[in-house]
Amino acid sequence: MSEDHPTHAYLVNAELIRAYSESELEAHFASIPGLGIDPALIGFITLHGVKIYKIVYRTIDPFGQPVLASGALSVPTIDSEVPLPLVSLHHGTIRNDRDAPSNFQNSMEARFFAPLMSSGTSAYIVAIPDYLGYGESRQIPTLTSTPLHWPRPVGICCGPPESFVSNCR
Repeated sequence: MSEDHPTHAYLVNAELIRAYSESELEAHFASIPGLGIDPALIGFITLHGVKIYKIVYRTIDPFGQPVLASGALSVPTIDSEVPLPLVSLHHGTIRNDRDAPSNFQNSMEARFFAPLMSSGTSAYIVAIPDYLGYGESRQIPTLTSTPLHWPRPVGICCGPPESFVSNCR
């Protein structure tokens, strides 16, 4: 956190939205219409369970005003001493707040891509920011500067072994 912006990119909350075991992920992927994955192969791509979190953090808007922003974080439930790779996944244009990744149910990125990437052989931690104007910041005009600040709260969650995410795997 910078001295110039004491409210800039500070983790406020990390809330568990959903946890999936390997078998629950198999059923989840099989239930998504039009996915196009052969049901016989789903077991080969769901090698780990996954926990999905809603991350809320402080950042600044383009006018320098403090604002709360949010996003989703998908974490594989794997017991590993090796640091897991982190991927930042950015969604396309959305029109409704209900489609923001942190709202999970309607976000294809949060419901499908993040769990798929986290449960596969690479066991990625997947961070998906909501853009300003969606999620926690739905009261302000839509802007896409949020991804510039998104790595900081994710870094707090994915930091040293004693950090939040390590304790939740």
